[in-house]
Amino acid sequence: MALRIVTMACLGALLALGCTPAPNDDDGGGGEGGAPPSDGRVSDVAPELDMAPEPDPDAAPEPEPRPDMAPEPEPDMAMDRDMAPEPEPDAMPEPEPQPDAMPEPDMAPDPDMGPPPCEDDDFEDDDRPIDAVALDGLAETPVGEGQSVDRRLCGGDDDVYAVDGCANGRLEAELRFVHAEGDLTLTIVDLFGAALATGESATDDELAAVDLVDGAPVFVRVSGGAGVETAYTLRLVRTCPECIIDDDCGRGALCEGVACVAGECREDADCPDRVCAPDRTCVRCVDDEHCPGGVCADNACIGCRDDGDCANGVCEANTCVQCRADGDCRAGVCVDAICVGCGDDADCPGGVCEGDACVGCRVDADCPDGVCADATCVECADDGDCPGGVCDGDTCAQCRGDGDCPGGVCADSRCVECGADGDCADGVCVAEGCVECRDAGQCPGGVCDANRCVQCVADADCADGVCVGNACVPCRADGDCDGGVCADNLCVGCRVDDDCPAGVCSEQTCVECEGDEDCANGVCEDQQCVQCRGDGDCAAGVCVDTICVGCGGDDDCPAGVCVNDACAECRGDGDCPDGVCDANTCVQCAADDDCQNGVCEANVCIRCREDADCGGEVCIDARCVQCRDDGDCPNGVCAENNRCVLCVDDGDCPDGVCTVGACVECRGADECLQGQICDGGECVEVACADPTFIPPGVELEVVTQGATDDLQGSCGGDGSPDLPLLFVAPAAGPWCVSAAGSDYDTLVYLFDNRCGAEELDCNDDADEVDIGLQSAFTFEAEADGRYLIIVDGYSGNGAVSAGTAIVRVTPGACAEAGPRGPAPGELVITELMPDPSAVTDNNGEWFELYNNSDDTLDLEGVQFAEADGGNAWAVEGTLLVEPRAYIVLGKNADEAANGGVALAYAYGGAMALGNAADDVQITNVEGQLVDSVAYDGGDLWPDPTGASMQLGGDPAAGDNNDPARWCVAAQPYGAGDLGSPGAANPPCP
Repeated sequence: MALRIVTMACLGALLALGCTPAPNDDDGGGGEGGAPPSDGRVSDVAPELDMAPEPDPDAAPEPEPRPDMAPEPEPDMAMDRDMAPEPEPDAMPEPEPQPDAMPEPDMAPDPDMGPPPCEDDDFEDDDRPIDAVALDGLAETPVGEGQSVDRRLCGGDDDVYAVDGCANGRLEAELRFVHAEGDLTLTIVDLFGAALATGESATDDELAAVDLVDGAPVFVRVSGGAGVETAYTLRLVRTCPECIIDDDCGRGALCEGVACVAGECREDADCPDRVCAPDRTCVRCVDDEHCPGGVCADNACIGCRDDGDCANGVCEANTCVQCRADGDCRAGVCVDAICVGCGDDADCPGGVCEGDACVGCRVDADCPDGVCADATCVECADDGDCPGGVCDGDTCAQCRGDGDCPGGVCADSRCVECGADGDCADGVCVAEGCVECRDAGQCPGGVCDANRCVQCVADADCADGVCVGNACVPCRADGDCDGGVCADNLCVGCRVDDDCPAGVCSEQTCVECEGDEDCANGVCEDQQCVQCRGDGDCAAGVCVDTICVGCGGDDDCPAGVCVNDACAECRGDGDCPDGVCDANTCVQCAADDDCQNGVCEANVCIRCREDADCGGEVCIDARCVQCRDDGDCPNGVCAENNRCVLCVDDGDCPDGVCTVGACVECRGADECLQGQICDGGECVEVACADPTFIPPGVELEVVTQGATDDLQGSCGGDGSPDLPLLFVAPAAGPWCVSAAGSDYDTLVYLFDNRCGAEELDCNDDADEVDIGLQSAFTFEAEADGRYLIIVDGYSGNGAVSAGTAIVRVTPGACAEAGPRGPAPGELVITELMPDPSAVTDNNGEWFELYNNSDDTLDLEGVQFAEADGGNAWAVEGTLLVEPRAYIVLGKNADEAANGGVALAYAYGGAMALGNAADDVQITNVEGQLVDSVAYDGGDLWPDPTGASMQLGGDPAAGDNNDPARWCVAAQPYGAGDLGSPGAANPPCP
């Protein structure tokens, strides 16, 4: 069963269970239109609401009331107005009876009274604005197209018509009549009867017009003097612009002229952190220049399209990686897109492959002349490996001590025997046996070390070089070589290619190249990278002195012209259809004269460089705006959007408060007196219209478009039209109020029994039920309890929401919603590992997130990027984070390769955390910034290696972008790096 409520609410008793118009006694039961139509307040009402039957249009007027058309009045119900005696034409209207007044007994008209002398219109009573009939109920043509109605006025009996208002609109009324038949007056009034405009004419016909400023209705009154019986035609034309500014069109639309058209932007400045595409949508990019560190594809920034986009690697799945196959690696093999030392033993001449690296051995069998110890082939591991000797370290020797030498002593791992120097033909005798020396006196030109004459014991013993193994050599480490590296204790130019930042290592000397493969954009000639050796090395053009010359003529330049043997975009402005030629490049402009509406800056037309370019406005960031500070606004203040407004905060309004740049009396009911509400910024007295009864479990269709804005709830509704519904709970317990299925952004709140009583609940967008922008909440009802449900609309950012709401009240609690996306502040970055030591950065980088909410969050579609848009990627598929829980995202999900971290999501090469300064931003699917952290590489932030940066203590305790809250992790995990991935962090010292 569906009920439909239109704009004009019933004006009877506040707590009535329905709104059923009683039959009209003034017109005798009929007229030119036959049966009285609906008064424009309720249509399509189901039989359950006990509508009175329609009179027969062919029947004669019955002077007596029909019993079956007068419903039995309930207690506390007001008397039907049609039962009251008709007021005198010049008398003030009788006040409406109070809702709790008892009806007067037996007020039916005297059956002996004849019909009135003038057969008035068939829509009585419509003498006052409060009784007015909407003209939409009397004519087929809508007001917006100019509708008219033919009526007749009896003397002293006014006809009043209601017309809905609209923002920035206008209503024109035309009254046509014959003056000779009786003078009529045309007046446009407000709800209280105050004249807004009056028609002026001394003869036939009158015209009146009034500007409409908001959605409040106005009323058109046709009146005449006593005894006047005059036929007339009333024509109304209402014009309502769809919009004045972009804010009138809501999200996803722009105001063009007075109509709303689809679009998000006109220029890049309208898209925070994005750019404006030709189809007026905000996208991440239009071309590659919008993607620092990447390229643009389908308006999204990715790592690469093909290998040409990767300076030091290849393109795989839109991500630059080191390799796809072994051929992409200068040395070694390709494993999981990374060049490593080996894939199997065949890649290790003279050794074996263990864990992607070449080592000496795995088992003794890998060592033909010894045994395997710690992956290295040595001569021995214990004495059993040395027949007739002992194992000293990893070398077989005669002895380790005197005990190994029966009848002698052990010296230098050898068994010797002596008693005096004379027993030693080439040395001296010590307790251990014959040796070379006891002190430096026995070592001309050297020193005595452990009874051996050697060149040196310490670096000081070497006039040139350093001491290594008792020998003076040029170097021990790279630091001993000025401008070179140390190889085999000799200073050379290089050992491996990595020692040559700008080239490769050839015979321990740094050169640019050894072969063409070492030259990213050319060929190798005499160990130097050049563009070409011959014409075949040039993709286009010819080779001259190892340089590729682009062209010999324009035909060699498919996309441009040939200038000085090189292809260029242009020679002159004629070669640039959309700009001018500057230095053989097509640009927007070269001088201010090239810009029709602006000035030229760096070959780009901008709006302004200085205030003088803006014709009375000021120039900020190449944009002309109204103001930069209050001094630019003679009659107001400068708001954050650089527009002059009457106020920015309440301090600018001595007698009120500030809202949307204007000083008003109030923003909400809490700033008004008791019994008042805040309506359009003014505190006004208001009472709810008669609510419509909504039965349990019945789906009610409520049309708020054109209704007045009488109320607001604690969660909003000020500015959008609202309508009341009455619900009587048949049983105590939980009941669910839902607006699911409505065609606009609803807002619903609940009063206890009456308008203005205690608010029990208020809901904008239901959190507990997954129904989008519609409202739903659960409340506890008492048996036979009476509750007033107000159907309202979202009014944020100056929007007005109205339409058709689908409302139902069902027993039991509303169904719970599933996981949702994160809102700003609900996802917190708590730990970062930019520089691991146990594994490579490409495997071991990760960061940790904390769900700072009481709901399960789904990160599908959430985007991670740098502040400048680089390293941008989004989560694909469902990724749930439980309430108050941690998850870890990183480059490699393999715990054996990533240092022992259990990842919830692996993003691969889509993102890299800089070891120095870098930042991470999180944006939800609605484009809102959820969280961001920017670290500086050691000035204020920690800068560890082999340990993570941790946000200390409670993640929700304050700003997580404050470096004072971050410290270096101290707990070991996995392969030995420090951090607490996936767990709460301890407080920082």
